[in-house]
Amino acid sequence: MSALDLSTVLGFANLRDVGGLTAGTSTVRPGILLRSDAPGPLDDAALDALRAAGVRHVLDLRDVEEASHQPTPFAAAGFDVRSLPIFTGSARSFATVGTSLRAMYVSMAADCGRTLTEAVRFVASPGAAGAVGTAGGDVPGTAAAAAAVRRSAADGSAAGGVLVHCTAGKDRTGLTVALALRAVGVARDDVVANYAETEARLRGPWLDAKLELLRRFVGDDAESYTEVLVTSPAEVLEEFLDTVEDGSREATRPYLRAHGMSDDELARLERRLLT
Repeated sequence: MSALDLSTVLGFANLRDVGGLTAGTSTVRPGILLRSDAPGPLDDAALDALRAAGVRHVLDLRDVEEASHQPTPFAAAGFDVRSLPIFTGSARSFATVGTSLRAMYVSMAADCGRTLTEAVRFVASPGAAGAVGTAGGDVPGTAAAAAAVRRSAADGSAAGGVLVHCTAGKDRTGLTVALALRAVGVARDDVVANYAETEARLRGPWLDAKLELLRRFVGDDAESYTEVLVTSPAEVLEEFLDTVEDGSREATRPYLRAHGMSDDELARLERRLLT
């Protein structure tokens, strides 16, 4: 199995499926865990493509201020949406003098363990995580989407796929996805490579738009925050994983347990993600 091709879905800079990555003798199931930046308005074709990919749930990791500037299009379109700010003041943090990516990740590892773990828990059990903004009734979509919903509960896919996003789909999303993938046994090199490819997707129009917005707050100094906005150096995620895994043969599982995730939930995550 390989990752779903989402390159034709318009409205995103950093939308991708993590399916196809290997975990020992297993493979991450396509259409169960997707990651992205926050989209603008999405047309019917984009929404139908996401439904056809199996997406039923959206986990929005932005804070209230960020979401107010770029409201989610998913709830009105019938997706099950959960708002879970990893930390408050996220948009403002980009304009904080002296902020570095390393410092941000060290802070998140130490101070955001419970919310990061709650995000991973949602991936494991989206239907039981108290989602908000859910539209009732049947979700319209293509025949392929309907078939995806009917997949067997035995393989962990019956709840449908989860799309995790923040603003860039890089930091909060990147750490959530990394914690989940390492917890089910995906090799660290593959997790880091998946994270590192983000930068190329964000440079260009996405970065130009964010720098223009940032100039309203910091003027000509906006370009100095490019590192925080778009870079995704492999070594920075490696350092984060070194911190949270602390040499454990179970990778991120002890960190997730320490912040409230049970062994049953970890087993559910594995059933959901792996073939």
